[in-house]
This record gives sequence, structure tokens and C-alpha cells, in this order.
Amino acid sequence: MKKETIIGLFAFTIIVLFGAMTIKLGQISLTRKPTYTLYATFSNVSGLKDKAKVTVSGVVVGYVKGIELTPQGARVAMSIYTNYKIPKDSICSISTTGLLGEAYIEITQGKSNVYLANNQSFVYAQSAVGLNNVMRGASEVLN
Repeated sequence: MKKETIIGLFAFTIIVLFGAMTIKLGQISLTRKPTYTLYATFSNVSGLKDKAKVTVSGVVVGYVKGIELTPQGARVAMSIYTNYKIPKDSICSISTTGLLGEAYIEITQGKSNVYLANNQSFVYAQSAVGLNNVMRGASEVLN
């Protein structure tokens, strides 16, 4: 093999590795904020994924840590940044950005002066209203 070909392949490999590392590091937060875990159980988490944002009034207060299936439904673990306190009577629901956008969790704050603590669960959780459910409902109304 020619020397120029070897050098070209080496340079190409370095560029690809550098690009991959840049993308990977862009997904990692270098300044990790402390969090506590809250749970909510939904009958349907259609479209919700790990690392989806958790918001209160449009402000990102955390992210989805994990989703597991239980006999009661889909149990979602959320990491909430410790500088945000969530009232115990808050309502947790799954929303989407637009009609076909990404799913995320929206918390509607309650009025309680008692706050959810680490490893506690929401009492009220509303499942996602997906496009399929809307179309099914519209079809039933039209028929």
C-alpha cells in the first residue's frame, strides 16, 4: 500500500473518532445537578422515552430516569433537580410538543404546602392522549 493511502486512512479514522466523541460528549452533562426521584404510574406511556424532559409551567425541572411495566401500569421514574419542590397534590401528565412531537412529562402544580420527597409517588397521573386515541374518538363520534 502506498504511504499516502495509509496516511489518508489514518487521518480519516481520526476524524471519524473525533466526530463520534464530540457527539457522545454533547449528550453528557459535565456539570451534573443533584436530583431526587419521584414516581408516577400511567395506564399508557405511548411515545415517552428515557431522558425525556419533565416540566412545570414550561420550565424543565428534571428528566425521565426509567420506565418499567408493573401490574398497575407503566411506572415512570423521574429525576427532579433538588432546587425544585413539587407539591404533594400536583398532577403528573404526559404531553407532546405539537401533534406529532416528542412526549414529555408535564407537572401541574398543586396548592399543598407539603412537598413530595425522594422515592414518593404522584397520587394523580394522567396518561398520554396520543394521535391514535384522538382519531379513534373522532371515528366513534362520526359513526
